[in-house]
Amino acid sequence: MVDSPVEAGHFQRYIFEACDVRHELIFTGFEDVDLSALVHDIPRIVEAAQSIFQSPLPYTRYVFLVHGQVQSGGGLEHRNSASIMFDPFMLHDPEKYSRILGLFAHEYFHLWNVKRLRPTYLGPFDYQHEVYTPLLWVLEGWTDYYAWILLARSGVVESGRVLDYFAEAFRQLDLIPARHQQSLTQSSFDTWIKLYRPDGNTPNNTISYYHKGALVALALDLSLRRATGGRESLDSVLRVLWTSYGDQGYPDTAVDSALVQIGGPFMRQLLDQWVYGTEDIPDDVFDTVGLKLLREFKNLSQKVPYTGIVAEQSAAHSVVIKHVLKGSP
Repeated sequence: MVDSPVEAGHFQRYIFEACDVRHELIFTGFEDVDLSALVHDIPRIVEAAQSIFQSPLPYTRYVFLVHGQVQSGGGLEHRNSASIMFDPFMLHDPEKYSRILGLFAHEYFHLWNVKRLRPTYLGPFDYQHEVYTPLLWVLEGWTDYYAWILLARSGVVESGRVLDYFAEAFRQLDLIPARHQQSLTQSSFDTWIKLYRPDGNTPNNTISYYHKGALVALALDLSLRRATGGRESLDSVLRVLWTSYGDQGYPDTAVDSALVQIGGPFMRQLLDQWVYGTEDIPDDVFDTVGLKLLREFKNLSQKVPYTGIVAEQSAAHSVVIKHVLKGSP
């Protein structure tokens, strides 16, 4: 029952079939809101996700429990459902609508990556104690990566917008001094004491396994395509894990082994650099697909002096310094 949320009350229900399985969209708090775009796009995301694993969907019914909440948002994955919350006004903005679809895709992809494909100690859960793992960069980072890849593959978001998302993610990572201090495995393991307990020094000693994990997933995907002449990709790694372990849980070494199995011994070097180490992802990984990552201002008038100070406006409309970045003036 812990992993089976229940919705009771007045709501809107939309039913659709995807990959020969019943799916339901349950909307609460969306009165007088046009939901036709979501009802049209979500089935395409489901089908794009299923095509990665090339096997029947591992459930007989899936439910999206969607709540409209002004100036709020988030999601939580379950084994056969997902709880999703966002501001209904975001549906009217194309850029924000892409983020809504990304939230749906992220929580849906978790039905494989986390709820079924997982380290052995992440199921059944010990609800009495904190559970530590060095693999959140895979469980959450890869899921974040595939959320946006699914938007592009399904055609619900233009590929240019997806590329802009990743370019912005690289820009933000470049501004975090901790990227050269904390590895992805350390970030994953320390999440209980660092990521979820931020303070004024967080950007200097902590990276997000969501954020950098997604970018490393992108880099590994491109590296696998280069190493195999385009025959294999990160999809292939997921299929190996799914075929080998299914819903039974895997050892901590399984992901590394699957990457090496598909891409060869060179993958261990990349893991040492980007996952166990703190080296930056080189720009030339994009050469594989004919893209170039440019680190420059789109508009020179936006260029401002770098101070290393991160500030925000308080409720009293005064300026509050949140962070002073390491190595800044």
